[in-house]
Amino acid sequence: MKVVICGEFPEKAEENIFHSFPLSWEVHIVPPSGLASELSNADILIPEHVEINADLLSKAPKLKLVQTGAGYDNVDLKACTEFGVQACNAAGVNAYAVAEHVMALILSWYKNIPYLDHFLKDRGEADQLDYTGAELYGNAGTISHQLTRRIFYVENNRNHRSWTCRKNRRGVL
Repeated sequence: MKVVICGEFPEKAEENIFHSFPLSWEVHIVPPSGLASELSNADILIPEHVEINADLLSKAPKLKLVQTGAGYDNVDLKACTEFGVQACNAAGVNAYAVAEHVMALILSWYKNIPYLDHFLKDRGEADQLDYTGAELYGNAGTISHQLTRRIFYVENNRNHRSWTCRKNRRGVL
């Protein structure tokens, strides 16, 4: 089984990628400029910011699967069908990371972290600090109350590497 992964990745990411596949599989990581030379005997293609169209598929006679990230915006599904190539995506694969990033940005904005970071890096004087602090919990109504309850009741389930929420005694978050 030959897997071609097209993209530019840091060395550590490449190591992680290689360790994600069975040892018996032949895994090639190539930049977009080197993709054409690897396609002739590829079984699986995992493209990173590469347009998958009829021209590219015609160079991959053994290709069985194109596996994308969150969507199909770079894949011509009609061409895949014509060439007998399955196209799959990993919808929601980064949903937790995106949600956590949104939470970080919300809290950063609410806590005024960019202002405070700039103030500290500029070594501002304490009497010039125009910030009194804020707490989200209990100050912005029902939605923020439910939001903070969910944030603070989350625990990391290390065995499954996923996030789970604990319920209180009444079965409510």
